[in-house]
Amino acid sequence: MKRIITLNPGWNWVSFNIITDDMSINTYLNNIQIGSSGWSDGDYIKTQSTSSSFDGNFQYKYTNLNWTTSTGLSEIDTKTMYKIFVSNDITLEIEGRKSFRNESSITISGGDDLWNWVSYPLIQNMNVTEIFPNFSNNDVLKSQTQFATFYNSEW
Repeated sequence: MKRIITLNPGWNWVSFNIITDDMSINTYLNNIQIGSSGWSDGDYIKTQSTSSSFDGNFQYKYTNLNWTTSTGLSEIDTKTMYKIFVSNDITLEIEGRKSFRNESSITISGGDDLWNWVSYPLIQNMNVTEIFPNFSNNDVLKSQTQFATFYNSEW
């Protein structure tokens, strides 16, 4: 299976649903479509707790990708939502297999003022109520451009 992901200049919210033989950040993010711009110094990828930045002066294990992983983000997974900042248009072409349910399931923690970054590892679109059937009034689900509020047992 192949997945095409287009990253536009600025911040992009991304989740990955393709498993490859090597999920290290330097290999996974090297799947750039031919003719696409490459990574630039200062491009940045982050999770809620870890991050990595691209540094053209840093060479990682004889590859042509230079992601610094000192802040903990060294592997891509299907359970995580990422924010990726890019300077130029980049198109990723990732080839592998779809993730299995147990490779992508996550637990969502509740509480006042607690935000969870939730990945979307499915291939197809689904109705919000099918994915999140049991929540509390005033829970909020937000994408990069849209949002929904759970109220009276409905999103």
